[in-house]
Amino acid sequence: NQISLDNKHLSSKIKVIPNGVDTFNEETKIIKNNKITYLGGSSDRKGYKEFKKLFLDGYFKGYELILLGYYNEFEENFWKNQLDVEFVGIVENPIDFMISAQFTFYYYIKEGLPNVLLEAINLKRRLIINKKALIFKSELNYSQYIIISKNILSEEKVIEPLKSPSAFKDTYGINNIALTYKNIYNDFYTIWIKLIGI
Repeated sequence: NQISLDNKHLSSKIKVIPNGVDTFNEETKIIKNNKITYLGGSSDRKGYKEFKKLFLDGYFKGYELILLGYYNEFEENFWKNQLDVEFVGIVENPIDFMISAQFTFYYYIKEGLPNVLLEAINLKRRLIINKKALIFKSELNYSQYIIISKNILSEEKVIEPLKSPSAFKDTYGINNIALTYKNIYNDFYTIWIKLIGI
């Protein structure tokens, strides 16, 4: 946790391994349209109550919503009867839908560093976020945060620039993350062999 990382003695003994995502080539383009993807389903932990309230209050007026994930029957029927909403539901790979939209809705304030956030950044998609989630800005150095205002998606620039594709790949690429785990397990195995005297 953060208390442990802030302790100089403990932090030297702690290695933080972030989530990893599949990285794409540098040709992924920034697009401009009025589409917003939401991937949380009807899970309260994913910010669903806030998302639906913003919709009912008219914050997404003029925008097309693309909804992915699991929804209970009541919520599924609700969205299927709304205009400017493409209800997709559960899909094996949401990346294709994220690529097609300029915005990704991110309201998770109880998760450390979710993959959907990393994937949106990797795809150069803009994030519509809760202000409480801005704690991530220094970690991700991402300049495309957006704060919602009534009927307008107004841009709020963050000072730090987006990490270069190569820097992002080095830090969050799934292959590098897998290699990090492999090296740690190998180190543990070597220590264990020495301890039991094999």
